[in-house]
Amino acid sequence: GGSDTRTVEIDVLSTIPADGNVALGRAAIQSATDGGAIASRAVDGNSSGDFSLDSVAQTISTLTPLWEVDLGAVYDIGTIELYLRDDGVNLLNNYYVLVSENPFSSGNLNAALTDPGVWYYQDAGTADLLESITVGVLGRYVRVQMAGVDDVLALAEVKVISA
Repeated sequence: GGSDTRTVEIDVLSTIPADGNVALGRAAIQSATDGGAIASRAVDGNSSGDFSLDSVAQTISTLTPLWEVDLGAVYDIGTIELYLRDDGVNLLNNYYVLVSENPFSSGNLNAALTDPGVWYYQDAGTADLLESITVGVLGRYVRVQMAGVDDVLALAEVKVISA
């Protein structure tokens, strides 16, 4: 008997969790951190807005503060859910959500908005404690950025739901 050798090519697709949240546990950054309220808290799976439970990401007060996650791969993004701090402090207002397949060129909001291929959503008002934003584009990088001059950005959880 002879031996038969075969080569098999397997395409590995990024695994999508059962709940569709492709942001869970991914690398996150923010413009500046308030104490221990690090960016990764907003992708830790805990959507509680209680700041004392150490699960809210929060920046210091700064010009157009931002929070951003790298999904690790390009996904067809259906919706983005923003869960906010729920004690009435540091409300999310006058903000943008940006999605791009490529890294943003800058932390500058106006520059990022004009990057090629950037999709964005704007809300000049105040967000609800849970904001669900319909997206419907391909993206790898998701950013939440406030347009205000002197604001604090606080996010309990950001869920990026694959379509």
